[in-house]
Amino acid sequence: MKRNLNNWVSNAVTLMQGNIPGDSDVGLRRTVIMVNVIISVAIINLVPLGIAAFFERNITLFLLDTGVAVLLTVCLIYSRKTNRYDFTIYLGIVATGLLFYWLLVTGGIKSTGHLWCYTFPLFSLFLLGPRRGATASLALFVGVTAFFLIDVNHPYFAEYSFEFKIRFIPSFLVVLAYAYLFETLRKKDETALTHKNEELNVYIAKLKDVKTDLQRSKLDLEKQVERRTTELLTAFFRSSISPRRTSLADNSSFVSRSTCLSRTNLLR
Repeated sequence: MKRNLNNWVSNAVTLMQGNIPGDSDVGLRRTVIMVNVIISVAIINLVPLGIAAFFERNITLFLLDTGVAVLLTVCLIYSRKTNRYDFTIYLGIVATGLLFYWLLVTGGIKSTGHLWCYTFPLFSLFLLGPRRGATASLALFVGVTAFFLIDVNHPYFAEYSFEFKIRFIPSFLVVLAYAYLFETLRKKDETALTHKNEELNVYIAKLKDVKTDLQRSKLDLEKQVERRTTELLTAFFRSSISPRRTSLADNSSFVSRSTCLSRTNLLR
């Protein structure tokens, strides 16, 4: 059971990773997986919610939910084919932010649309980073606060009590603050880890250079030892052959002298 679960999780991660190589940058791989997961979850939620809005005879909400789901699907397909995710991230966050703002302003289904606003700081900061994600979340917050302050009295717009407003604003800011804090800490840890990896890569490169120098020195020493050995063997053979030649020369001169003396004695 545990092995099957691990296999399923591994296959899901591989699917969400798309065409990004497994040995690519950790930050890039994380961003791609999060984009695919967030967009997939958004589509899975938007389609049934749009169908529910259709049966509630809220055609405007049905068209918005369906339109955003189709837009996110097209962006997801485009990103998986081209490996370009920046356009998908920005377009997806803008479309989702506008949808969430519209849900809060109109109330959605039975005045529950404001609940989705709490999720916006999470994926905006996770996908855009601390600064740009906080900027996008604050843009939504400013729009919501402006709507609360204007207090539009129109049947098309939702009406919120003062008690709801003074609770929604700080609760949204708390979610934004926590998301910003956690993402900032994660970013710092990732930067520190990247710096450490760069130092390790430099150290490994130096070790490889030292290894190459040692191998080169080893080859040079082996050649020197081989050359010296050859020289010693050559000198040894020369020194062992020279006495033999000397003794042979002495023997031949002795024989020649003896031969001469023998001839001289015969002549006498």
